[in-house]
Amino acid sequence: MSEIVSRPRVRSVSSANLAAGAIAAASLFAAALRALSSALRTSNTGESVPRNLPLNAVAARPALAAAPLSAPGVLPAAERIKAEALRELAGSNYFVESAAGWRERVEALQAATSEPMALAARQTLLDAVAASHRSVFARALTEACVRASAAAGYDRLDPATAGLCLRVVARDGQGRALVSEIRPNAAGEFDLATEVVGVSDGSCHAILDRFELAIQQLGVESGPPERRATGGICQLLPLPAAAAKRDGGPTFRQRLLNAQRQRRMGA
Repeated sequence: MSEIVSRPRVRSVSSANLAAGAIAAASLFAAALRALSSALRTSNTGESVPRNLPLNAVAARPALAAAPLSAPGVLPAAERIKAEALRELAGSNYFVESAAGWRERVEALQAATSEPMALAARQTLLDAVAASHRSVFARALTEACVRASAAAGYDRLDPATAGLCLRVVARDGQGRALVSEIRPNAAGEFDLATEVVGVSDGSCHAILDRFELAIQQLGVESGPPERRATGGICQLLPLPAAAAKRDGGPTFRQRLLNAQRQRRMGA
């Protein structure tokens, strides 16, 4: 009998799971803030930039640091918006996929000549950072699932995308599988579910115990996990053709071919 564990609202994952090239947005935008002219840094020179959380964790929905200037009346509105936008990002816990392309976005913000233009450029920049961070977070969570699966003894790893979710299929030497799905929810967060597939010897609970211990050690924090037996009925998306048999039954490809054959016979 198989088993599934669901983790709603994943809040964070260790930055040790970050993909190569991903960097803290704070480092990018702190440099841009330092490069501003002295006029834009009036009354703020030498101030430290706060960080909300340690950067050893990647938060699912990081908050921007409050960034009011010490003397907002000193600067024109457009210039103040530019400086505050960079201070927000320099004090944030966002990560971006790489350093490429951000110079152009910062230059677009700095080129704004009116308050409406500056507000629009600020929002465009923040949206781009948030989108990049979301991708970084999903990839880090995927990597955590890959590593936790290997720790549970399922080291034939095949990360794959499937529709609106990320799916990791990890197999052992007997063709059995751990299937993890990372799916966005209505609140803009991610839910994680992991299922043992193709295990009929009663060891599925111990397998999920090992996976859960590893996923916690990899810094995955979420709402309370929920575990339940599936009765051998797969709850997640169908496995690809090369995946394991479910509880001794036919593979997904075999079932698909059988269904197609039955339709032709009934036509």
